This record gives sequence, structure tokens and C-alpha cells, in this order.
Amino acid sequence: MTTLLNRRTLLAEVMLLNIAIAWGLGFPLMKDAMAQHGMWTLLWLRFTLAALLVLPFALRRPRELTGGTLFTGSVLGALLFLTFAFLIGGLQYTSAANTGFVAGLTMLFVPVLERVVWRKPMSAGVKWSVLLGLAGLAVLSQLSFERVALGDMLVLVGAVFSALQIIAADRLTLRHNAEWLTVIQLAAAALLFAALCLPSGQPLWPQNWDFSLWRALLLTAGFATAFAFWVQMRFQNQTTPQRAALIFNLEPLFSALFAWWLLNEHIGSHVWLGGLLIVAAMTVAVIWPLPKRVV
Repeated sequence: MTTLLNRRTLLAEVMLLNIAIAWGLGFPLMKDAMAQHGMWTLLWLRFTLAALLVLPFALRRPRELTGGTLFTGSVLGALLFLTFAFLIGGLQYTSAANTGFVAGLTMLFVPVLERVVWRKPMSAGVKWSVLLGLAGLAVLSQLSFERVALGDMLVLVGAVFSALQIIAADRLTLRHNAEWLTVIQLAAAALLFAALCLPSGQPLWPQNWDFSLWRALLLTAGFATAFAFWVQMRFQNQTTPQRAALIFNLEPLFSALFAWWLLNEHIGSHVWLGGLLIVAAMTVAVIWPLPKRVV
């Protein structure tokens, strides 16, 4: 029995590792596709395709689509829109490796925002992780505020919105069907991106469907969204939340590796050092015990 459980846990963690790999692919693939296609066009197509791929899961429970679910999904979709508008907007002005590492700070912003807004206690581990994360960001900018790229700052804002989206999802989703919420928030984000295509002069339907476009859409919408959603629903409960979080922390490293491999990005020693400090910060936040509540 123990061996069977160990095998199930191993399989679950390998599948979760695939999610980290898929997410790590996202920024390099989007960076490559943006060389030929507009950002808003790519994002509208990506989230539309992702919503359509998740829709069959939701259609199995049609009665669970309620007005409250529509409202909550729309709110989450608006936050998702803001997250990716800044993340991918920043990606235009900085490297895919930097984007992956800076976006990883999302995990640190969650407890900080909960502390600021809801006075939720922060563990010593979270406090140290924030310091490590700031140190990593400083190293990425080569210890000079003037060298902080516009792209890095936009990605940092995107990480804040990502943290807000995670907090909102944690507080708003308990009474709603997960599949329908996913479809609605993806569709809401897609509509907002589509609305920006027209004033920016970017087409809703590209004339040239080249390899970079197909690859970006299929892998980010299919592998990194629909497949990731299915894996989390199916396998994440077969390991501990702590181990799952540690696996997901590998995403920025995969992002840097794929940026080097697919885009031939030169990744300097300061980027690796700063990135590793950020990953270390994310890890400390997970493994350090939470504070005991005083009743």
C-alpha cells in the first residue's frame, strides 16, 4: 500500500512539474511571437482558445452556472486581464528571463498584501523572503535604480495584480463551480483584450498564421492553461500543498532556460544570481512555519 501511495505521489509531482515547465515556456514563446504579431491580438486569441478548451469541463455541470458565478468570474477575469496586460506589456521591454524571475515575486506579494489589507499575520519566513526577493530584484537591476528597466517595472506591477487575483480567488470562489469560474474569467479577459485590439490598430484575426503564432497559442493556451487546469484538478490533491508550491517555484528557472534555448538570450551572471535569490525567497516563504495564532 505504501509503495502504491508513493508511486501515486511521484506521478502527481511529475505532472505538477510539467505545469511548471509549461508556465516557464510561456514568456519565451510570447516574446518570440510578439516579434511578428501585436500583443493584444496574441492575448485575445490565447485566452479565447484557453476558454474554449476548458469549456467542455464546465458543460458537464450546466446547472452550476449562476449569476453569482458570472459576476465572480468577471471580477477575476478583470484582474487576470490587468495581470497579463502588465506582464506581457513588460515583456516587450525586457528579457523573457527577467520577466520570469520578476513575475515570481507574485508569491511574496500575496502575504504582504494580506498583511496590509486584512492584518493577517506574517511568519518570520515571509519577512525574510521579502528581503531576499528585494535583494534579487536589486541584483537583477545591477544595484542601480536607474538601470531598472521599464519592462521590469511593468512586470512588477503585473505581479502585484497577479497577487490580488490570487487573493480574490481565495476569498470569492468557495461557493462557485471551479470549471465555470475558469471559463468565465478566461472569456472575460479575452473580451477585454479584444476591446483593445481595435483602438490600437491590431487585428482580431491575424493575416499571417506563422509557426511562432501557432506555437505560442497552442502551447500557452493548450499546455500552459487547459492542460495545467486539468492536472491541478486531477493530481494536486495527491501531494502536499507545500511540495506542490515548491515544484511551482521552479517556473522562473524554466523560463530562463527556455529563453536561453529558444531565443538565444544572453543571461548574465547578475540575472542568474538575482533570479536564484528570488527563487530562494519563494522557497523560504513556503518551507518556513507559519506563525501561531494567539487566541
